[in-house]
Amino acid sequence: MQDIANIIYTKLSYLGEISPYIAPSWTETNPEFADLTFKFDEFDLKNPNLQILLTNLPDKKSFVMEGLQKVEHQCRITIFMKPIKYDETSIETLKTTFLNMKTEIDRIINNEMFSISSYLTFSGWDDKGSINVGRGILITPFQSQQTITCYYYIFAGEVDSTSIPVRVSKITIGITAESETNYDWIGITDMKWEDSDPWVMIGIAAGPATFQHVNSIYVKGEITVKDLAAMNEALFGTEIDVDNHCAIESDGTKWRIGYFNAQITTNTGTFNVLFSVVRIQSVHLTKVKLGEESAFIIKFIANSITYDIGGE
Repeated sequence: MQDIANIIYTKLSYLGEISPYIAPSWTETNPEFADLTFKFDEFDLKNPNLQILLTNLPDKKSFVMEGLQKVEHQCRITIFMKPIKYDETSIETLKTTFLNMKTEIDRIINNEMFSISSYLTFSGWDDKGSINVGRGILITPFQSQQTITCYYYIFAGEVDSTSIPVRVSKITIGITAESETNYDWIGITDMKWEDSDPWVMIGIAAGPATFQHVNSIYVKGEITVKDLAAMNEALFGTEIDVDNHCAIESDGTKWRIGYFNAQITTNTGTFNVLFSVVRIQSVHLTKVKLGEESAFIIKFIANSITYDIGGE
């Protein structure tokens, strides 16, 4: 079992600089990171203000295959603020800081989601009726909690190497693998493909069935995305051949894509699937309905696929 609470703490508290383009984790100035107190498992009564409590909850395991288990592990994040004054102006100021803490935690965990576990789900923040202005019986610290459910895999037997596809990390599209103009298309909701059946049965009266390799071999696939901007850049704004064409031109003309590689994340690493001579068949928008996210479905065909189990 992993210490999810400590992993989340590491993500929230990172103050270094990974690169000139990646800022420290906590960027909110109201409150500053230095004003926060982190605790594990048990609330500290001596320092109730701006306290973030991280608690590992019991996990649940399920069988995937021999030697491999899927773990559903929850971590509860609870934040506390102790009002000093209970006048309405002070309370409104505290409520702003309280909201900023929740928003900043959500932002960091969302950005670091896949480095915490294979994937996460969120319960949403629950203030439990603790927001008060001091005129009733709720003279207690502000309190809000959220439960993060993490999913990851552990080896439960002698098997020490598996490769279970979990998600599409990105699709790299461009002219060649080395092209500087290649675009890393992320935010893929799901992707699927299948190759064609080349065999045709030749029937012989009262005789055995004979199969001949008659049909051409090709691959047909489908991509589902929700991010219009990323899809537009990948298909309508990225050069895919030496003639500066895009996969789909503004007039609807479609061209063969020179380089099309899908990187798939597994429970232990990544592998690549290289599609050769890719052509976009259609771009379809699912029904736009108030209150629900729509998605774009991109159908494509390719001459063949090559699996690179070695990853990047």
